[in-house]
Amino acid sequence: MKHRSRILTVLAVMLMTLLTLSGCQKEFDASGYLKAILDNSYKHDDTAFLEQKIGTEEQAEELFQEGIDNNMDAMTASLSIPEDQEADFRTLFEDIYSKADYTVGEAEKQDDDSYVVTVTYRPMELFSQVETQLTEEVNNLTESYMQDAMNGGEVPDEETLTAEIMQLYKDLTNAQLENLTYGDEQSCQVRIELNDKVYTPNTDDLMTLENGILGIGV
Repeated sequence: MKHRSRILTVLAVMLMTLLTLSGCQKEFDASGYLKAILDNSYKHDDTAFLEQKIGTEEQAEELFQEGIDNNMDAMTASLSIPEDQEADFRTLFEDIYSKADYTVGEAEKQDDDSYVVTVTYRPMELFSQVETQLTEEVNNLTESYMQDAMNGGEVPDEETLTAEIMQLYKDLTNAQLENLTYGDEQSCQVRIELNDKVYTPNTDDLMTLENGILGIGV
């Protein structure tokens, strides 16, 4: 299953809040800024987001929900989520992101006034485990239906079969989340760039970080 990164939604925040430099502004806290965005996006915790005036409470919630929307859109691009399962999948994605294990380190200022922040994290082993289990379950399901068909039984239509597979995926993921394991600690550097007097995280770095946290493509 592919999951679209919520990183693109961070760009919406950059448009909502202009962290412009001024003569009376304190030294920019790049580490705190990045942690505030990550905590809001993964942990659904807008405390630092609001304290640093990155945006309003409504904007923080919108950012978080857009991340969930992106995951829903990515999944429905390949498989249709049955309407009666949509709420469950939204909750599932929230639970997955809440398990993100990361620590935001100190920021190092660069000669071009940008910052490099090192984030350490432990990659989830969730998706690789669920994929293995799901493949096995779907193979068993296919075998069972083929046997039924050979014996004159009815084969479910595509909609019914899709709903059954999505239920399997959801159940396996929820079960795995109860005993979630992580890989060895790794690190990723995220560049906070100054563009037109506005600090923004480098989107490629954020994508690399998210893939690492979720254990995707590793």
